[in-house]
Amino acid sequence: ILGNYLTMLSLHIFGDNYYGLRIPYVVIGLINLLLFAATLRVIQREHGSNKNDVWILLAFVALLLVDFCFYVASRTVEPTSVRLLTAQLCTLLYLKMKDSARLRFFLLGVISVSSVFLIYITNTVLVLAMGLVLLSLWYRQGFKAFAKSTLWCLLGALIGWGLGELYFRAVWGIGAIENTFSALSRFMVTSQLDPNYGAAGGGAGGIMTLIKHAFRFFCSNYILYNLPIFCVYLMALPVLLMRCFDKKNGEHYALLLALPLAFLIQTILFEDYIIRKFLILVPSLLGALYLLYLNRNTEFRPLPKWMR
Repeated sequence: ILGNYLTMLSLHIFGDNYYGLRIPYVVIGLINLLLFAATLRVIQREHGSNKNDVWILLAFVALLLVDFCFYVASRTVEPTSVRLLTAQLCTLLYLKMKDSARLRFFLLGVISVSSVFLIYITNTVLVLAMGLVLLSLWYRQGFKAFAKSTLWCLLGALIGWGLGELYFRAVWGIGAIENTFSALSRFMVTSQLDPNYGAAGGGAGGIMTLIKHAFRFFCSNYILYNLPIFCVYLMALPVLLMRCFDKKNGEHYALLLALPLAFLIQTILFEDYIIRKFLILVPSLLGALYLLYLNRNTEFRPLPKWMR
């Protein structure tokens, strides 16, 4: 919805031409690049120790800048760019506002839920990622911190739903949740034309669909075009998971790992053309690798006994 309104405004300003059609997504692409750089800067200030870390930061920003998938999404009318914007906002706020848990999770609740209604319906991946982050908080800081943060996140989610409700009632005369289920039902009907997409059913056919969905996740455009980077990420993943479960230093890893896991779960259950939309995860993958690089000499506690 947000992308459509920006395009309408641009067409009104620049005229009915390709410039008017694509300029908003060029601007969004630039903002995404700046947000990614800002996120890495927050990580570098918290975990960096020398000037070389800044050069490595610039190298990671360059990896996103020259990425073909990011380039295409930033010059065409591709909703993934707007979804990437909300994912990066959540990541930046999560990393930067660690000293204000109430405001942090309140804003994360507002952005993640409102993005489902006002950006793209399958942005539910952000809601799922927030749930995984809260569960990791329970492990690291106990139930009291989990309950307090969950309460503020739910309050923010309520505000996010209210914004969606106001928009859909005022513009379309329908409730936000009702519109969501209506859109999902239409997508299910459309997806029947292509059994490789849509939601998985039950039985043997449903299991095969789950497998196909998982296969498509790992065969997305970004992975195919950047196979070496993704292989490095997979090799680093066991260490990243161990760092995430470190009660003392694992906080910054939580959301960076929760987003890919949440998107994998959502894709397996409900495939929505992941071949293009994997781009949403790229800053999380690169950010996790940069964080791991900065902490390469940091000691961390081993996994708890129940995970060994």
